[in-house]
Amino acid sequence: MSRLITCLHCDLLQRLSGAEAEAGAAGVVHCSRCGAELLHAHTGSADLPLALALACIPTFLIAVGFPLVSMNVQGATVATTLPGAIVALFRHGMAFLAFVVFVTTLLAPAAQLLFLAGSLLLIRFRRGAPHIPLMFRFWAAFHEWGMLDVLMLGMLVALGKLAAIAAVVPGPALWAYAGLLVLMAAQRTTLSTHDFWRLSEGGRT
Repeated sequence: MSRLITCLHCDLLQRLSGAEAEAGAAGVVHCSRCGAELLHAHTGSADLPLALALACIPTFLIAVGFPLVSMNVQGATVATTLPGAIVALFRHGMAFLAFVVFVTTLLAPAAQLLFLAGSLLLIRFRRGAPHIPLMFRFWAAFHEWGMLDVLMLGMLVALGKLAAIAAVVPGPALWAYAGLLVLMAAQRTTLSTHDFWRLSEGGRT
């Protein structure tokens, strides 16, 4: 049985034979035009991607609920959380910026984690098969808006500048965000889109 697949690098739509598709289960299949990787050795089950996705959820809650940094300026200690920073932006007349920060650092990452973990749970326990494709598409949509890596880079730059004028102590949330980025990167390496659809069709090995 053949299948169509698009190269993410050169956009070439190509048809893979059944043998080529199966080769992706044991090795790597490359694009016939640019040589980019189309398929790679897949995971045996949803267990590892699911474990990593579930580990991301409490880490994200710690990152949201605890202080990012604490600063000591002239004897006064100030600490803030990410939701507190969003509220402060809104109160200072920067409602649009507060909305963008809320969507890209809170709403989109939370929805992304919930939809991914939910779809993997359904796959793992073989439940709700009709809902899995819709949940995965929601995950893909929110994935485009999640910008935790940009947030982390911005916080590191800000900390470097603030350190010159105040005593800055990284809070639990900052370490949680660093751990979350590592967990999400690890999760992406264990589950490709091809792996997801194969597992959702019941092709566990």
